[in-house]
Amino acid sequence: MIDSIKTRIVLGVNLVILLVLVIASVVDYYRSLHEIDEVFDAQLAQTSRLLARLVENDPGLPDRLSPLIVAVPVLEQQLMEVPSALERLREGHKYESQIGFQVRSRDGRLLLSSANTSNTALAPLQTGYFERTDPDQQWISFSLFDETSQLWLQAGQHIAVRDELSWYLVSGQIGQVLVTMLLLSVLIYLLVQHMFTPVDALRQQLQHSSPTALQPLDIRLPAEIAPVQSAINTLLDNISQHLAQEKRFIADASHELRTPLAILRLHAQNISLADNDADRQKAVDAIISSSMRMSHLVSQLMALARVDRQHLHQLSPINLVQLTEETLAQLPPAQLDKVDWQLDISPTLSVQGDYSLLRVVWRNLLDNASKYAPADSCVRIRASRSHQQIRCVFENDSDLVLQPDKQRLTDRFYRSPGHQQIDGAGLGLSIVKQIVSLHQASLHISQQQNLVTVTLSFTEV
Repeated sequence: MIDSIKTRIVLGVNLVILLVLVIASVVDYYRSLHEIDEVFDAQLAQTSRLLARLVENDPGLPDRLSPLIVAVPVLEQQLMEVPSALERLREGHKYESQIGFQVRSRDGRLLLSSANTSNTALAPLQTGYFERTDPDQQWISFSLFDETSQLWLQAGQHIAVRDELSWYLVSGQIGQVLVTMLLLSVLIYLLVQHMFTPVDALRQQLQHSSPTALQPLDIRLPAEIAPVQSAINTLLDNISQHLAQEKRFIADASHELRTPLAILRLHAQNISLADNDADRQKAVDAIISSSMRMSHLVSQLMALARVDRQHLHQLSPINLVQLTEETLAQLPPAQLDKVDWQLDISPTLSVQGDYSLLRVVWRNLLDNASKYAPADSCVRIRASRSHQQIRCVFENDSDLVLQPDKQRLTDRFYRSPGHQQIDGAGLGLSIVKQIVSLHQASLHISQQQNLVTVTLSFTEV
C-alpha cells in the first residue's frame, strides 16, 4: 500500500494518461490499417484495369501457347534491408518484388504473368478481392473480367507488405506514447511537487512548534487545504487553553490542599502543647474538621479528574423521580433537616444518560441548595417536558447576590466572596458543567431577587 499522496497522484495521473493514450493509439492504429487496406485495394483494382487496357492492344495474346513472363528485378538481401532514406534504389524499389499480376483466358489458361507469381492463379475466376496462401507467401488479389478482350486480369500483393507497414505504424505509435509519457511524467512530478510546497511548509512549521509555546499556523494555503490549517489552529488553541486550565488547576489544588494541611499541622502541635483536656479536645475537633474538608476536596478532585477523562458510550433511560429520591437519601441528615424539600416531577419523566454521572450532578446541586439556602426555607426540584426537551429546575432561597460573578460560578476552585464562610472547595458546579456537557445538555444559573435557579435542559430522544 502506497502511503505517499504525491506518489499516488503521480502514479494515478500517469496511469490514466497512459490508458487514454493506449486506447487512442489502438483506435488510430485500426483506423490506419483500414485506410491502408483501402489504398492498397484501390491500387490492385487500378492495376487490373490498367492491364485490361494494355492487353487490348495485343490481339495475339489470347492465342499464345505459352505464357509471357515479365521479369521482376531480384534485389540482394542487404538491399532489401536498407534504411528508408535509401529505399529508392537505381535497380528498383524493394517492394517491387512484392507485387505481381496475371492475365488468363476465359477458361483460365495463363497468358501473361509477372515472374514472382507461380502458375497457380492469384485468385479464382471471379470478380472481387481474394486471399491466397502459397508455401512461402500469402497474397491479397483483385480479379476482373474484361468483356472487350474476354480475359481475366488479376493483380496481387504480398500481405507481408501490409504487415510491415502496420508494424511501422505500431512501432511509431509506441515510440510516441513512450516519449509522451516520459515528458508528461516529468512535468506531472514537477507540478505535484510545486503543488505540495505549501503542505511541506505546513509540516515544517508544525515540526518546529514548541509544546510549551503553541503558536497558530499562518501559511498561505490553497482553498482545499486552508480548512486543515484552520482546524489545526483551533486544536492548538484548545490545547493551549487546556494546558492553561491544567496549570491553574494544579496551582489552585495546591493552594486548597495547603490550607487544611497547615491547619492539621498547627492543631497537631497544639495537641502536643495542650496542658488540659479542653484545649486538647478543641485541637482534635479542629483536626477532624480539617481532615473532613480535605477528604471532601480530594473526593471532588478525583471526581473532576474522572469526568475530564470520561466518554459516554452507552446511555440508558434514567427516571428523574428515582434519581432525585436516591440522591436525597445520600445527603447527611443535618442537610436534609435544614430545609423543606418539595418535588414536582412526573413519575414518567426520564432522560438518557449515565446514571453514576448524573447522580454526581444531582448530589452537587442538592448539596449546594441545602448549604446556601437559609434554615427552614424551601428547596424546590421540578421537571417538565417542553419542545422536545426535558427541563430540570432546582430552586432555593439565598441571601447572597450572584449577579456580579455569576459567569464564574462554574470555574474550578472559584468561590464567591460572599460564600467564603460556607464549607466547600469551589469544584461542585465545575463538575456539574462538565458532566452536563458530556450529555449534550445545557446548564443555566439565574437569580431573581433572593431566588436562585439552576436549570438543566436535556434533549428528549
